[in-house]
Amino acid sequence: MMRPPLLLHRPRLLRRLRRDGRGTAIMEFALTAPVFLLLLMGIFDYCWQLYTQQILYGAMGDAGRAATLQVAAAPAAEGEEEEGEASEGEGEGESEGEGSTPAKPTGIDMATLDEMVRTRVKQVMPNATVEFTRRSYQDFAGVGKREPLRDDNGNGQHDDGECFEDINGNGVWDADQGVDGSGGADDIVLYTATVSFSRVLPVWKMLGQSQHTELRASTVLRNQPYATRAEREIVRCEA
Repeated sequence: MMRPPLLLHRPRLLRRLRRDGRGTAIMEFALTAPVFLLLLMGIFDYCWQLYTQQILYGAMGDAGRAATLQVAAAPAAEGEEEEGEASEGEGEGESEGEGSTPAKPTGIDMATLDEMVRTRVKQVMPNATVEFTRRSYQDFAGVGKREPLRDDNGNGQHDDGECFEDINGNGVWDADQGVDGSGGADDIVLYTATVSFSRVLPVWKMLGQSQHTELRASTVLRNQPYATRAEREIVRCEA
């Protein structure tokens, strides 16, 4: 007896396959698992970066409070006190008419503040690189602002012949009136920390993005009034 051709059984086989639900769960899991795991790792990575950012904000806030309370200046003050005791007898022979050298200002021990912030960050990100920058200003209102300018043509830039206030004393107009460094007595200091690190999970690398990222936080400090501050504001009108 001849067996029916295979083509005659194909419709019946297809109907059986359509009704058979075995193995569908594993197929659905294989399709959705990569997307789900990628999304889950992305959430973990974002939360870890957010946690590190909050630690950085908190460390910068603590550094600002320590500077205000002169906690960070204590080591420098102690060292200067010892130097003062050792040199008490050196000036006894000097005449009263000679001008005495002003005391060395203690200011703020910025190295202590840097180490305070760096230690806090590395507790969360041990392999992170923490760098610090400082710009000093004469007052809080000038932080991040340009030097005042008589902008005759309204283009927002200094042109030849336009007068400006040379607040930082460098002889040219600047879009940021600050000066690099910790400044002098009673100056305002914009203190910024930049944290560079590689992300914990390879999510961004899987998406073709860089694994390296940076976090940044800033705080504003005020130096102690250990001396009379010299005013640098000069109106200049030359080219």
